[in-house]
Formats: sequence, C-alpha cells, structure tokens
Amino acid sequence: MSHKVAAKPNDRMRFPSKQMDMNLRWCSGVLKIDVANKVLRELYPIDKEDPFKVLFITGERSEESPKRAKYERIQPHVTSSKAKSKPGRIVHQWRPIHNWKEQKVWEIMKKYRIKPHPVYELGFPRLSCRSCIYFSKDHWTTLNDVAPKSIKELTQSELEFKKFHERKQKQTGETGKVVWKLDNKLTIPEMVNEGDSLITDKNKKYIKEAMSAYKQRVVSNTLDDWYLPDGAFRKGGGNLYGFGTTKGNMDTYGCY
Repeated sequence: MSHKVAAKPNDRMRFPSKQMDMNLRWCSGVLKIDVANKVLRELYPIDKEDPFKVLFITGERSEESPKRAKYERIQPHVTSSKAKSKPGRIVHQWRPIHNWKEQKVWEIMKKYRIKPHPVYELGFPRLSCRSCIYFSKDHWTTLNDVAPKSIKELTQSELEFKKFHERKQKQTGETGKVVWKLDNKLTIPEMVNEGDSLITDKNKKYIKEAMSAYKQRVVSNTLDDWYLPDGAFRKGGGNLYGFGTTKGNMDTYGCY
C-alpha cells in the first residue's frame, strides 16, 4: 500500500542561494532530501502487522560543512510513521562514515581497489549536481569544456531571470537589489571566462564516460592500476571547500 503526493508546478525565477538556510538554498531540499523522503514515506509492509523497519544509509561527513558536523551518526528519521490505524514504519538514518576525513575515504578506496567515478578524473571534487552553485571559476570553465550545452542553457535561464525581475520592478515600482545571477556577483559567462579549465590531454579521455551512464568495472585488477584522481582534495565543489583549487599532499598515494 502506498500513497501518491502530487507536486504543483512552480518556478522561483532565480537560482538557489549560497546560504545554509534550506528555504533559500532550496536545491538540496527539492532535488535530494524531499525525493528521498517521498520514497521512504511510500514504503509500507505487505501482509504484516508488525512495525516495518527501515535503515536509511547516507554518506555525509562531518568535515563537509558546519551543519553536517552537527548530525548524529545514527538517529530516528523524520519519515517514521506516526499513524496508529495501520502497521507503523520505523525509519532510522545511519551515517557510517560521518567521522571520516577525506584522506581516509581515499585510503579505503585504494585498499579495496575501488575506482573513482570519471568525474573525479576531470578535476571535480565531488560527484554531485553537475552545475553546483558552489563551483569555483575553474570548475565552471571546465564544465564549459565538458558540457557546453548545459552552460548555454544555464546562461539563458540567467538572462530570463534578469529580464523577469527588471520587468517586475518596473511594474510594481519596487526598489532595491535583485539577485538574479547564479553567483550573486558574477554571471555564468564571467565565471567561465575568468577560470582555468582543468581538462588536459591526459584526462580528456574521461569526458565521455563522465557524461554517460557509468558501466565500467569499479574494482581495479591490481593496486598498480589504482591512482588518486585529479579531483581529490580539490576545493571549489561545496560549501565546505569554498573557492580555489588548492590540493592536499598526494605523495602518500603515489599518484601521477
């Protein structure tokens, strides 16, 4: 048994804001959190009277942001059912790597010969939204090389947002600064022009794999086949890392 939740079409005519407030940085809620919560809320037992138990496993780490540092490693989840008229649903969220540093993540992947996703080979520090609002200028320039159509569509949206808010101000007589740029300061074309692409002759072969459904082997045949990707320890891909491209010490891993 399940229930459906109908979503009404809505357009904010602006990009998510680079703030911790999830009402303003709504991309995480709408595209990730709410989607997972909807799936969990639609889980019910079949022909069972006992409470239905679910363990929801996620990979947040405390060093990723001040907010994530406050998360509990295991805790009751908001989607637990409170209904008494039917079998209950008990959901707990477990974050098994919450206290891991990034270095440990790469050490574990090396130990078990887990190949990183091709996105990391292109210099991106995380496998998340392709056009994350927290990207550095270098990553916007790189994205323009990897997915120029995406940059073109985002630039068009940015221009439409500008026209919409200028027209609205003219019609209503409102004054004050209106934020329509993705970066709040620079336009998307400005960020693309000011950054340095991370695509090289060495990693450009991974573009096709990164842009398609990944069906390659995820385990290297030997440790000799494993190396640290260019995106490891790189800044500019999330609210923890801010902007810039400073990298950590790679010598331990014998990477290229």
